[in-house]
Amino acid sequence: MERGLPAVRQYLLLILAALALCLTACAPAARATVLIEYHRTGGIAGFDDRLVIMTDGTVQITRRTGTSTATIGGEDLNRLIAFFDQAGFARLDREYLPANNCCDLFDYVVTSRGHTVHTMDTAVPESLQPALRELDGLLSKYGNP
Repeated sequence: MERGLPAVRQYLLLILAALALCLTACAPAARATVLIEYHRTGGIAGFDDRLVIMTDGTVQITRRTGTSTATIGGEDLNRLIAFFDQAGFARLDREYLPANNCCDLFDYVVTSRGHTVHTMDTAVPESLQPALRELDGLLSKYGNP
């Protein structure tokens, strides 16, 4: 009887391993969360553009002309994240506004990882400018519904 016991243990371990593998494979995939929200308004043409970028690279763009959805590649997503990291985005003040906000300036509201920055042309912190240019580029590239 002692000879059969190790074989039963091996069989039970094999069943448990298969069950664990099945449960892992059948578990729902992690949900993508919002990485960056970008809202640009103003300018001489009266823009009102919204860009929402998810952690999985899904992008939703809403403009006056409609809404479009796209997926950006990992390289574009990593470059954008690097721009935000280089800007020290989480440490930026909540507002950078010009003394005079007339004359068709763009107004920007950017949220990433729970931190929101509101700024306008002529007052955008230098460290944030590359990130805004990248976001504007994504609007141009993917924002044609």
